[in-house]
Amino acid sequence: MYDISGTATFKGKPIPAGYLVFEPDSANGNSGPAGRCQITNGKYDTRSEDGRGIIGGPHLIKVMGLSSAIEAQNAKEGSFREVNLPIPLFPPYEFSKDLEKKDSQLDIDVPATKK
Repeated sequence: MYDISGTATFKGKPIPAGYLVFEPDSANGNSGPAGRCQITNGKYDTRSEDGRGIIGGPHLIKVMGLSSAIEAQNAKEGSFREVNLPIPLFPPYEFSKDLEKKDSQLDIDVPATKK
């Protein structure tokens, strides 16, 4: 297993929170366990807590980006309070990439979604 790290941005800005999944691309002859890690403040590393490294070779990479805290109204008190509910920044974004069979770095920029 190899570790991968880098930056994760959406339209050039750091993704506040989210997840990455590195799934071996069986259509291109790769098989094995999927890698995964969290995105925090635009950075990710499979060595982080709950992360799992990759096997290298052709992969399908899925990016799930979430916002940070949002504000919601507290109807009983008539005031606003901060609620830590993540909001998706974009639909899950997937792309293919042949990953190195060694510890490596990959910067990911999710393009603007089309409407």
